[in-house]
Amino acid sequence: MKAAVDRAAGTTGASAGASATAAAQPAPRPTWLLLHGSGSHGGMWRALLPALAPGPMPLAPDLIGYGRSPLRASAALSVDDELQALAPMLDAVGGPLHLVGHSYGGVVAAALACARPQRIASLTLIEPVLFSVLQRQGADGHWAYFDAMRRAFLARLRAGDAEAEAAMAGFTEGWRGPGSWLRLPPEVRRRLIGQAGRIGLDWQASFAARPSPDALRQLGPRTLLLRGDASPAAMAGLVAALQSAMPGSGLRVLPGAGHDLPLTHGPQLARLLQTQQRRFGRGMGPTQRRRAAAPQALHQP
Repeated sequence: MKAAVDRAAGTTGASAGASATAAAQPAPRPTWLLLHGSGSHGGMWRALLPALAPGPMPLAPDLIGYGRSPLRASAALSVDDELQALAPMLDAVGGPLHLVGHSYGGVVAAALACARPQRIASLTLIEPVLFSVLQRQGADGHWAYFDAMRRAFLARLRAGDAEAEAAMAGFTEGWRGPGSWLRLPPEVRRRLIGQAGRIGLDWQASFAARPSPDALRQLGPRTLLLRGDASPAAMAGLVAALQSAMPGSGLRVLPGAGHDLPLTHGPQLARLLQTQQRRFGRGMGPTQRRRAAAPQALHQP
């Protein structure tokens, strides 16, 4: 995370006397902020970046406990902790954000957009695990699917290290279907087993995240929701519930894609993101900025 902050600060650094000539300075450059999901890291977006150039500056940080970002000593983790870790980088870059989040990264992205709506030019959520919207929209059957996955995963973790592989096998097959765990290369399975404890924290943080319904509604017209048609039916239900909670949001379903859509359907994703950037490239107008600057509750019980 520090390296990303240092790079970002280098693009917007100013001398102590900059405020006297601020009116003469060009507007801050827009930024792509790409947030990965559970068991991954910022490098998952690397293959996508050439297709997004030229355009906004891309930043793909490691979320807490992934890649080069250390895991904190606390036994708990919240989405607010992720926002605090991202804050120095966001303050360094300034300017509008084209915000993209996948899975758990989609939860963080939604929370960030609710907390800083005036910074958000566009929001793209790729199968975000915002489980709370299922309960709000009355989709209890789909909520139960994910809750059962979570309970089984955490129960295996509590049983000790010997059950970590079973936890990760259930997690993987819950998203990708039967047999998908053993189809992964051995080195990938070993890496995921080592991250099982961190993924357990993601489950807890995702279920606890409850973005403000009012903030989500205001973000709707700037939001694109993406899912694959090969993902679990419960994810289709979650994305449908989220679209209802975000009036004006767009929805695209990619044929043949599953939950790993950013990795398997990069060219299609890049085209959709480029369309988002062209549509909202200049961010919000003055009226939208005034509305977005109005106080919003980040979470609602």
